Amino acid sequence: MSSSEENVLLRRSTSSHQTESDDQIIQPITLNLNTTSERNQSTTRMTTMYHPNKDNEDGDNEESIRFGPITETLITTLSQDNLFMICFICVELMGIILVILATCWMAQIGGFGFSDTIIFNFHPVLMTLGMIFLNANGILIYRATRTVHYNNQKIIHFGIQTTMISISWIGFLAAYISHEQLSIPHFYSLHSWLGLSALCGVTISLVSSFLTYLYPKANTIYRRLSIPFHVFGGIANIALSAGICVSGITEKAIFSLNNKPSPEDRYPMLPSVAILLNMFGILLVIFTILVVWMVTKPEFKRTDSVMNGAFSDDTDSYIVGDRIWVQGTKPGYIQYIGEVQFAKGEWAGVVLDKPEGKNDGSVHGVRYFQCEPFRGLFTRLHRLSRYPLDVNGNRLPINDSALIRTRRVCTPDGKVTTTVTRVTKAPANIPHYALPTRPSKVITTVTTTTTTSVQKPKSVLKNSCRVTSNNGHANHHVHF
Repeated sequence: MSSSEENVLLRRSTSSHQTESDDQIIQPITLNLNTTSERNQSTTRMTTMYHPNKDNEDGDNEESIRFGPITETLITTLSQDNLFMICFICVELMGIILVILATCWMAQIGGFGFSDTIIFNFHPVLMTLGMIFLNANGILIYRATRTVHYNNQKIIHFGIQTTMISISWIGFLAAYISHEQLSIPHFYSLHSWLGLSALCGVTISLVSSFLTYLYPKANTIYRRLSIPFHVFGGIANIALSAGICVSGITEKAIFSLNNKPSPEDRYPMLPSVAILLNMFGILLVIFTILVVWMVTKPEFKRTDSVMNGAFSDDTDSYIVGDRIWVQGTKPGYIQYIGEVQFAKGEWAGVVLDKPEGKNDGSVHGVRYFQCEPFRGLFTRLHRLSRYPLDVNGNRLPINDSALIRTRRVCTPDGKVTTTVTRVTKAPANIPHYALPTRPSKVITTVTTTTTTSVQKPKSVLKNSCRVTSNNGHANHHVHF
Protein backbone atom coordinates (compact mmCIF):
# COMPACT_ATOMS: atom_id res chain seq x y z
CA MET A 1 0.00 0.00 0.00
CA SER A 2 1.39 3.37 -0.98
CA SER A 3 2.01 6.20 1.47
CA SER A 4 -0.69 8.38 -0.12
CA GLU A 5 -3.30 5.62 0.35
CA GLU A 6 -2.21 5.19 3.97
CA ASN A 7 -2.67 8.93 4.56
CA VAL A 8 -6.16 8.83 3.10
CA LEU A 9 -7.16 5.84 5.27
CA LEU A 10 -5.68 7.48 8.35
CA ARG A 11 -7.50 10.74 7.62
CA ARG A 12 -10.81 8.93 7.15
CA SER A 13 -10.29 6.84 10.28
CA THR A 14 -9.61 9.96 12.32
CA SER A 15 -12.69 11.68 10.91
CA SER A 16 -14.85 8.62 11.70
CA HIS A 17 -13.49 8.41 15.25
CA GLN A 18 -14.22 12.09 15.87
CA THR A 19 -17.72 11.66 14.52
CA GLU A 20 -18.51 8.78 16.87
CA SER A 21 -17.14 10.55 19.94
CA ASP A 22 -18.83 13.84 19.25
CA ASP A 23 -22.10 12.44 17.94
CA GLN A 24 -23.99 13.39 21.06
CA ILE A 25 -22.56 16.89 21.16
CA ILE A 26 -22.47 18.17 17.61
CA GLN A 27 -25.74 18.16 15.76
CA PRO A 28 -26.82 19.91 12.58
CA ILE A 29 -27.82 23.43 13.52
CA THR A 30 -29.87 25.68 11.32
CA LEU A 31 -30.87 29.06 12.68
CA ASN A 32 -33.61 31.09 11.06
CA LEU A 33 -32.55 34.65 11.72
CA ASN A 34 -34.99 37.50 11.33
CA THR A 35 -34.08 40.66 9.54
CA THR A 36 -35.80 43.98 9.66
CA SER A 37 -36.12 44.13 5.91
CA GLU A 38 -39.26 42.59 4.43
CA ARG A 39 -37.59 42.96 1.07
CA ASN A 40 -35.97 39.52 1.62
CA GLN A 41 -39.13 37.73 2.78
CA SER A 42 -39.11 35.55 -0.31
CA THR A 43 -35.70 34.10 0.72
CA THR A 44 -34.98 32.81 4.24
CA ARG A 45 -31.62 33.98 5.53
CA MET A 46 -29.85 31.07 7.24
CA THR A 47 -26.56 30.55 9.06
CA THR A 48 -25.46 26.88 8.88
CA MET A 49 -22.87 24.97 10.92
CA TYR A 50 -21.29 22.08 9.06
CA HIS A 51 -22.29 18.60 10.31
CA PRO A 52 -19.24 16.37 10.96
CA ASN A 53 -20.94 13.30 9.45
CA LYS A 54 -20.83 14.92 6.02
CA ASP A 55 -17.46 14.51 4.34
CA ASN A 56 -16.25 15.80 1.06
CA GLU A 57 -14.87 13.64 -1.69
CA ASP A 58 -11.43 13.52 -0.04
CA GLY A 59 -12.85 12.55 3.33
CA ASP A 60 -12.04 15.93 4.93
CA ASN A 61 -14.50 17.99 6.91
CA GLU A 62 -15.17 21.52 5.78
CA GLU A 63 -16.89 24.36 7.54
CA SER A 64 -19.70 26.01 5.59
CA ILE A 65 -18.80 29.69 5.62
CA ARG A 66 -21.40 32.25 4.69
CA PHE A 67 -22.00 35.89 5.36
CA GLY A 68 -24.01 36.61 8.47
CA PRO A 69 -27.66 37.54 7.95
CA ILE A 70 -27.11 41.19 8.82
CA THR A 71 -24.15 41.47 6.43
CA GLU A 72 -26.10 39.75 3.65
CA THR A 73 -29.05 42.06 4.24
CA LEU A 74 -26.84 45.16 4.11
CA ILE A 75 -25.11 44.01 0.92
CA THR A 76 -28.41 43.08 -0.71
CA THR A 77 -30.04 46.34 0.33
CA LEU A 78 -27.14 48.43 -0.93
CA SER A 79 -26.98 46.64 -4.27
CA GLN A 80 -30.75 46.75 -4.80
CA ASP A 81 -30.96 50.41 -3.82
CA ASN A 82 -28.13 51.31 -6.17
CA LEU A 83 -29.67 49.30 -8.99
CA PHE A 84 -33.04 50.94 -8.44
CA MET A 85 -31.56 54.44 -8.42
CA ILE A 86 -29.67 53.76 -11.65
CA CYS A 87 -32.82 52.45 -13.32
CA PHE A 88 -34.93 55.30 -11.97
CA ILE A 89 -32.49 57.92 -13.25
CA CYS A 90 -32.49 56.22 -16.67
CA VAL A 91 -36.30 56.24 -16.71
CA GLU A 92 -36.41 59.93 -15.86
CA LEU A 93 -33.85 60.82 -18.52
CA MET A 94 -35.60 58.75 -21.19
CA GLY A 95 -38.95 60.28 -20.27
CA ILE A 96 -37.60 63.80 -20.60
CA ILE A 97 -35.97 62.90 -23.93
CA LEU A 98 -39.29 61.52 -25.19
CA VAL A 99 -41.06 64.78 -24.39
CA ILE A 100 -38.26 66.76 -26.08
CA LEU A 101 -38.38 64.56 -29.19
CA ALA A 102 -42.15 64.96 -29.45
CA THR A 103 -41.76 68.73 -29.14
CA CYS A 104 -39.03 68.83 -31.81
CA TRP A 105 -41.18 66.72 -34.12
CA MET A 106 -44.15 69.06 -33.82
CA ALA A 107 -41.88 72.08 -34.26
CA GLN A 108 -40.74 70.70 -37.64
CA ILE A 109 -44.27 70.28 -38.97
CA GLY A 110 -45.70 73.69 -38.17
CA GLY A 111 -45.05 74.46 -34.52
CA PHE A 112 -47.72 75.27 -31.96
CA GLY A 113 -50.73 77.53 -32.17
CA PHE A 114 -54.52 77.63 -31.98
CA SER A 115 -55.29 77.75 -35.70
CA ASP A 116 -57.21 74.89 -37.25
CA THR A 117 -54.11 73.42 -38.95
CA ILE A 118 -51.63 73.33 -36.07
CA ILE A 119 -53.74 73.03 -32.91
CA PHE A 120 -53.42 69.27 -33.32
CA ASN A 121 -49.69 69.55 -32.62
CA PHE A 122 -50.45 69.91 -28.90
CA HIS A 123 -51.89 66.40 -28.89
CA PRO A 124 -48.69 64.29 -29.28
CA VAL A 125 -46.70 66.41 -26.83
CA LEU A 126 -49.36 66.48 -24.11
CA MET A 127 -50.13 62.79 -24.47
CA THR A 128 -46.45 61.90 -24.21
CA LEU A 129 -46.10 64.11 -21.15
CA GLY A 130 -49.24 62.80 -19.47
CA MET A 131 -49.97 59.19 -20.41
CA ILE A 132 -46.31 58.20 -20.70
CA PHE A 133 -43.97 60.30 -18.53
CA LEU A 134 -46.25 61.33 -15.63
CA ASN A 135 -48.05 58.00 -15.71
CA ALA A 136 -44.76 56.16 -15.22
CA ASN A 137 -43.74 58.48 -12.40
CA GLY A 138 -47.09 57.94 -10.72
CA ILE A 139 -46.70 54.18 -10.53
CA LEU A 140 -43.01 54.40 -9.52
CA ILE A 141 -43.54 56.93 -6.74
CA TYR A 142 -43.96 54.26 -4.05
CA ARG A 143 -40.56 52.83 -4.87
CA ALA A 144 -38.79 56.13 -5.46
CA THR A 145 -39.85 57.65 -2.11
CA ARG A 146 -39.50 54.73 0.26
CA THR A 147 -38.58 56.96 3.23
CA VAL A 148 -41.73 59.07 2.92
CA HIS A 149 -44.70 58.35 5.16
CA TYR A 150 -47.13 55.98 3.45
CA ASN A 151 -50.09 58.36 3.74
CA ASN A 152 -48.01 61.14 2.18
CA GLN A 153 -47.03 58.75 -0.59
CA LYS A 154 -50.66 58.11 -1.39
CA ILE A 155 -51.31 61.86 -1.62
CA ILE A 156 -48.30 62.35 -3.91
CA HIS A 157 -49.40 59.44 -6.08
CA PHE A 158 -52.92 60.83 -6.31
CA GLY A 159 -51.59 64.30 -7.19
CA ILE A 160 -49.37 62.97 -9.99
CA GLN A 161 -52.17 60.86 -11.43
CA THR A 162 -54.61 63.79 -11.27
CA THR A 163 -52.12 66.02 -13.12
CA MET A 164 -51.50 63.27 -15.67
CA ILE A 165 -55.20 62.82 -16.40
CA SER A 166 -55.80 66.58 -16.65
CA ILE A 167 -52.97 67.02 -19.18
CA SER A 168 -54.13 63.98 -21.15
CA TRP A 169 -57.69 65.26 -21.43
CA ILE A 170 -56.37 68.61 -22.70
CA GLY A 171 -54.37 66.70 -25.33
CA PHE A 172 -57.51 64.78 -26.26
CA LEU A 173 -59.44 68.03 -26.69
CA ALA A 174 -56.69 69.40 -28.96
CA ALA A 175 -57.14 66.45 -31.33
CA TYR A 176 -60.95 66.65 -31.13
CA ILE A 177 -61.04 70.38 -31.90
CA SER A 178 -58.61 69.92 -34.80
CA HIS A 179 -60.77 67.20 -36.34
CA GLU A 180 -63.86 69.35 -35.82
CA GLN A 181 -62.36 72.40 -37.53
CA LEU A 182 -60.94 70.41 -40.45
CA SER A 183 -64.12 68.32 -40.87
CA ILE A 184 -62.25 65.08 -40.21
CA PRO A 185 -64.39 62.18 -38.93
CA HIS A 186 -64.04 61.37 -35.23
CA PHE A 187 -63.14 58.01 -33.68
CA TYR A 188 -62.76 55.92 -36.82
CA SER A 189 -59.23 54.56 -36.28
CA LEU A 190 -58.02 51.90 -33.86
CA HIS A 191 -55.74 54.50 -32.29
CA SER A 192 -58.69 56.70 -31.36
CA TRP A 193 -60.74 53.78 -30.02
CA LEU A 194 -57.96 52.50 -27.79
CA GLY A 195 -56.89 55.98 -26.74
CA LEU A 196 -60.34 57.04 -25.60
CA SER A 197 -60.83 53.72 -23.80
CA ALA A 198 -57.53 54.06 -21.93
CA LEU A 199 -58.25 57.67 -20.99
CA CYS A 200 -61.73 56.86 -19.69
CA GLY A 201 -60.40 53.82 -17.85
CA VAL A 202 -57.67 55.71 -16.02
CA THR A 203 -60.14 58.47 -15.10
CA ILE A 204 -62.56 55.97 -13.60
CA SER A 205 -59.65 54.33 -11.79
CA LEU A 206 -58.64 57.68 -10.29
CA VAL A 207 -62.11 58.34 -8.89
CA SER A 208 -62.51 54.83 -7.52
CA SER A 209 -59.02 54.92 -6.01
CA PHE A 210 -59.82 58.12 -4.15
CA LEU A 211 -62.96 56.58 -2.68
CA THR A 212 -61.11 53.37 -1.81
CA TYR A 213 -57.68 54.45 -0.55
CA LEU A 214 -57.96 58.11 0.48
CA TYR A 215 -61.50 58.34 1.81
CA PRO A 216 -61.16 57.74 5.59
CA LYS A 217 -64.39 55.78 5.95
CA ALA A 218 -63.71 53.39 3.09
CA ASN A 219 -64.32 49.72 3.69
CA THR A 220 -60.99 48.15 4.63
CA ILE A 221 -61.99 44.71 3.38
CA TYR A 222 -62.80 46.10 -0.07
CA ARG A 223 -59.57 48.10 0.04
CA ARG A 224 -57.54 44.99 0.80
CA LEU A 225 -59.20 42.98 -1.95
CA SER A 226 -58.87 45.73 -4.57
CA ILE A 227 -55.14 46.38 -4.17
CA PRO A 228 -53.97 43.61 -6.57
CA PHE A 229 -56.43 44.78 -9.23
CA HIS A 230 -55.34 48.40 -8.76
CA VAL A 231 -51.68 47.47 -9.19
CA PHE A 232 -52.39 45.33 -12.25
CA GLY A 233 -54.51 48.11 -13.75
CA GLY A 234 -51.65 50.59 -13.42
CA ILE A 235 -49.18 48.27 -15.13
CA ALA A 236 -51.65 47.43 -17.89
CA ASN A 237 -52.39 51.11 -18.42
CA ILE A 238 -48.77 52.13 -18.94
CA ALA A 239 -48.23 49.24 -21.37
CA LEU A 240 -51.44 50.03 -23.25
CA SER A 241 -50.55 53.73 -23.38
CA ALA A 242 -47.19 52.92 -24.95
CA GLY A 243 -48.84 50.77 -27.62
CA ILE A 244 -51.41 53.46 -28.37
CA CYS A 245 -48.65 56.05 -28.63
CA VAL A 246 -46.71 53.92 -31.13
CA SER A 247 -49.82 53.48 -33.28
CA GLY A 248 -50.48 57.22 -33.13
CA ILE A 249 -46.93 58.02 -34.21
CA THR A 250 -47.21 55.68 -37.18
CA GLU A 251 -50.58 57.11 -38.16
CA LYS A 252 -49.37 60.71 -37.95
CA ALA A 253 -46.15 59.92 -39.83
CA ILE A 254 -48.02 58.31 -42.72
CA PHE A 255 -50.51 61.17 -42.99
CA SER A 256 -47.97 63.99 -42.70
CA LEU A 257 -45.02 62.57 -44.65
CA ASN A 258 -46.66 60.64 -47.48
CA ASN A 259 -48.47 63.79 -48.63
CA LYS A 260 -45.22 65.64 -49.25
CA PRO A 261 -44.81 66.86 -52.85
CA SER A 262 -41.19 65.73 -53.03
CA PRO A 263 -40.70 61.93 -53.06
CA GLU A 264 -37.48 62.34 -51.06
CA ASP A 265 -39.46 63.80 -48.14
CA ARG A 266 -41.89 60.91 -47.92
CA TYR A 267 -41.82 58.24 -45.22
CA PRO A 268 -40.37 55.36 -47.31
CA MET A 269 -37.30 57.45 -48.13
CA LEU A 270 -36.55 57.94 -44.39
CA PRO A 271 -36.10 61.70 -44.19
CA SER A 272 -34.76 63.22 -40.98
CA VAL A 273 -38.25 63.51 -39.48
CA ALA A 274 -38.92 59.82 -40.14
CA ILE A 275 -35.66 58.83 -38.44
CA LEU A 276 -36.61 60.99 -35.46
CA LEU A 277 -40.00 59.27 -35.23
CA ASN A 278 -38.47 55.81 -35.42
CA MET A 279 -35.98 56.67 -32.69
CA PHE A 280 -38.86 58.03 -30.62
CA GLY A 281 -40.73 54.74 -30.94
CA ILE A 282 -37.68 52.62 -30.04
CA LEU A 283 -36.93 54.76 -26.99
CA LEU A 284 -40.58 54.57 -25.94
CA VAL A 285 -40.53 50.76 -26.04
CA ILE A 286 -37.33 50.61 -23.96
CA PHE A 287 -38.80 53.13 -21.52
CA THR A 288 -41.96 51.07 -21.05
CA ILE A 289 -40.11 47.78 -20.60
CA LEU A 290 -37.86 49.32 -17.95
CA VAL A 291 -40.80 50.85 -16.07
CA VAL A 292 -42.77 47.59 -16.05
CA TRP A 293 -39.70 45.67 -14.89
CA MET A 294 -39.10 48.11 -12.02
CA VAL A 295 -42.73 47.93 -10.92
CA THR A 296 -42.88 44.13 -10.97
CA LYS A 297 -39.45 43.44 -9.42
CA PRO A 298 -40.10 42.32 -5.78
CA GLU A 299 -36.77 43.68 -4.50
CA PHE A 300 -37.78 47.22 -5.51
CA LYS A 301 -41.04 47.08 -3.60
CA ARG A 302 -41.54 49.54 -0.75
CA THR A 303 -40.46 47.78 2.48
CA ASP A 304 -38.85 48.42 5.86
CA SER A 305 -35.19 48.95 5.06
CA VAL A 306 -32.39 48.54 7.59
CA MET A 307 -30.32 50.94 5.52
CA ASN A 308 -32.51 54.00 5.19
CA GLY A 309 -35.03 53.38 7.96
CA ALA A 310 -37.94 53.41 5.58
CA PHE A 311 -41.21 52.28 7.03
CA SER A 312 -44.55 51.16 5.72
CA ASP A 313 -47.80 52.21 7.35
CA ASP A 314 -50.17 50.41 5.07
CA THR A 315 -53.20 49.73 7.23
CA ASP A 316 -53.42 46.22 5.79
CA SER A 317 -49.95 45.34 7.12
CA TYR A 318 -50.79 45.65 10.82
CA ILE A 319 -51.35 42.52 12.88
CA VAL A 320 -52.02 41.83 16.54
CA GLY A 321 -48.96 42.51 18.69
CA ASP A 322 -47.34 45.16 16.48
CA ARG A 323 -45.48 48.02 18.14
CA ILE A 324 -47.13 51.28 16.99
CA TRP A 325 -47.64 54.96 17.77
CA VAL A 326 -51.16 56.38 17.76
CA GLN A 327 -51.06 59.55 15.64
CA GLY A 328 -47.28 59.39 15.99
CA THR A 329 -47.30 60.46 19.66
CA LYS A 330 -48.76 57.69 21.87
CA PRO A 331 -46.71 54.45 21.89
CA GLY A 332 -48.30 51.08 22.50
CA TYR A 333 -49.08 47.62 21.14
CA ILE A 334 -52.00 46.47 19.01
CA GLN A 335 -54.13 43.96 20.90
CA TYR A 336 -57.23 43.81 18.72
CA ILE A 337 -58.07 44.28 15.05
CA GLY A 338 -61.59 43.83 13.75
CA GLU A 339 -65.14 45.08 13.83
CA VAL A 340 -66.71 46.52 16.98
CA GLN A 341 -70.22 47.10 18.27
CA PHE A 342 -69.90 50.83 18.94
CA ALA A 343 -69.07 51.88 15.34
CA LYS A 344 -68.88 50.59 11.78
CA GLY A 345 -65.76 49.50 9.99
CA GLU A 346 -62.48 48.01 11.18
CA TRP A 347 -60.87 49.31 14.38
CA ALA A 348 -57.62 48.70 16.22
CA GLY A 349 -57.52 48.19 19.98
CA VAL A 350 -54.26 49.48 21.46
CA VAL A 351 -52.76 49.11 24.93
CA LEU A 352 -50.72 52.27 25.56
CA ASP A 353 -47.45 52.49 27.46
CA LYS A 354 -48.83 55.32 29.59
CA PRO A 355 -52.33 55.88 31.02
CA GLU A 356 -53.34 58.17 28.15
CA GLY A 357 -56.23 56.05 26.89
CA LYS A 358 -59.97 55.99 27.45
CA ASN A 359 -60.80 52.46 28.64
CA ASP A 360 -59.46 49.10 29.83
CA GLY A 361 -60.07 47.22 26.60
CA SER A 362 -63.86 47.11 26.91
CA VAL A 363 -66.51 49.43 25.49
CA HIS A 364 -70.19 49.40 26.50
CA GLY A 365 -69.73 46.17 28.44
CA VAL A 366 -68.07 44.27 25.59
CA ARG A 367 -64.46 43.28 26.26
CA TYR A 368 -62.10 43.14 23.28
CA PHE A 369 -58.81 42.85 25.20
CA GLN A 370 -57.56 43.27 28.79
CA CYS A 371 -55.38 46.08 30.12
CA GLU A 372 -55.13 48.51 33.01
CA PRO A 373 -57.68 51.34 33.25
CA PHE A 374 -57.02 54.30 30.94
CA ARG A 375 -54.40 52.36 28.97
CA GLY A 376 -56.79 51.03 26.33
CA LEU A 377 -57.66 52.97 23.19
CA PHE A 378 -59.64 52.21 20.03
CA THR A 379 -58.71 54.01 16.81
CA ARG A 380 -58.84 53.67 13.05
CA LEU A 381 -55.90 51.87 11.50
CA HIS A 382 -54.92 54.83 9.33
CA ARG A 383 -54.15 56.80 12.52
CA LEU A 384 -51.40 54.34 13.46
CA SER A 385 -47.72 54.70 12.66
CA ARG A 386 -44.79 52.38 13.17
CA TYR A 387 -42.59 55.29 14.25
CA PRO A 388 -43.10 58.43 16.36
CA LEU A 389 -43.86 61.50 14.26
CA ASP A 390 -43.60 65.24 14.78
CA VAL A 391 -46.37 67.75 14.11
CA ASN A 392 -45.46 67.80 10.40
CA GLY A 393 -45.66 64.02 10.05
CA ASN A 394 -41.90 63.54 9.84
CA ARG A 395 -40.29 60.58 11.54
CA LEU A 396 -38.56 61.13 14.88
CA PRO A 397 -35.45 59.19 15.95
CA ILE A 398 -35.70 56.30 18.42
CA ASN A 399 -32.89 55.35 20.78
CA ASP A 400 -33.75 51.64 20.83
CA SER A 401 -34.34 50.57 17.24
CA ALA A 402 -34.99 46.96 18.35
CA LEU A 403 -38.08 48.16 20.21
CA ILE A 404 -39.79 48.88 16.90
CA ARG A 405 -39.44 45.27 15.79
CA THR A 406 -40.80 43.72 19.00
CA ARG A 407 -44.31 42.39 19.16
CA ARG A 408 -46.34 41.80 22.28
CA VAL A 409 -49.66 40.00 22.67
CA CYS A 410 -51.52 39.97 25.99
CA THR A 411 -54.18 37.38 26.71
CA PRO A 412 -57.60 38.72 27.70
CA ASP A 413 -56.98 38.37 31.46
CA GLY A 414 -53.78 40.38 31.19
CA LYS A 415 -51.65 37.77 33.05
CA VAL A 416 -49.70 36.16 30.25
CA THR A 417 -47.46 38.14 27.93
CA THR A 418 -46.23 36.52 24.76
CA THR A 419 -43.21 37.89 22.91
CA VAL A 420 -43.43 37.38 19.17
CA THR A 421 -40.77 37.70 16.49
CA ARG A 422 -41.40 38.06 12.77
CA VAL A 423 -39.80 35.35 10.66
CA THR A 424 -40.01 34.39 7.02
CA LYS A 425 -40.73 30.72 7.65
CA ALA A 426 -42.55 28.96 10.49
CA PRO A 427 -40.67 26.25 12.44
CA ALA A 428 -41.89 22.71 11.95
CA ASN A 429 -43.38 22.42 15.44
CA ILE A 430 -45.38 25.66 15.30
CA PRO A 431 -48.58 25.65 13.21
CA HIS A 432 -49.25 28.57 10.91
CA TYR A 433 -52.37 29.49 12.91
CA ALA A 434 -50.43 29.76 16.18
CA LEU A 435 -51.03 33.46 16.83
CA PRO A 436 -54.23 35.52 16.82
CA THR A 437 -54.00 37.46 13.61
CA ARG A 438 -55.92 38.20 10.49
CA PRO A 439 -55.80 35.74 7.56
CA SER A 440 -53.01 35.89 4.98
CA LYS A 441 -50.66 37.81 7.23
CA VAL A 442 -47.07 37.37 8.40
CA ILE A 443 -46.41 33.94 9.88
CA THR A 444 -45.01 34.24 13.42
CA THR A 445 -43.35 32.11 16.05
CA VAL A 446 -44.35 32.20 19.68
CA THR A 447 -42.27 31.93 22.85
CA THR A 448 -44.38 31.68 26.01
CA THR A 449 -43.00 32.15 29.51
CA THR A 450 -45.79 30.56 31.56
CA THR A 451 -48.19 27.65 31.30
CA THR A 452 -51.75 28.69 31.96
CA SER A 453 -55.27 28.48 30.63
CA VAL A 454 -57.18 31.66 29.85
CA GLN A 455 -60.92 32.08 29.74
CA LYS A 456 -62.44 33.30 26.51
CA PRO A 457 -63.39 36.99 26.46
CA LYS A 458 -66.90 38.15 25.81
CA SER A 459 -66.30 39.52 22.33
CA VAL A 460 -68.69 40.12 19.51
CA LEU A 461 -66.37 38.11 17.27
CA LYS A 462 -66.24 34.34 17.73
CA ASN A 463 -62.95 33.86 15.95
CA SER A 464 -60.28 32.35 18.17
CA CYS A 465 -56.78 31.11 17.54
CA ARG A 466 -54.91 28.40 19.37
CA VAL A 467 -51.43 29.31 20.63
CA THR A 468 -49.08 26.38 21.26
CA SER A 469 -45.63 26.80 22.76
CA ASN A 470 -42.57 24.97 21.54
CA ASN A 471 -42.87 22.34 24.29
CA GLY A 472 -46.46 21.62 23.31
CA HIS A 473 -47.90 22.14 26.83
CA ALA A 474 -49.14 25.74 26.94
CA ASN A 475 -52.44 26.33 25.21
CA HIS A 476 -54.01 29.80 25.09
CA HIS A 477 -57.33 30.62 23.49
CA VAL A 478 -57.34 34.25 22.41
CA HIS A 479 -60.20 36.23 20.86
CA PHE A 480 -59.45 39.18 18.63
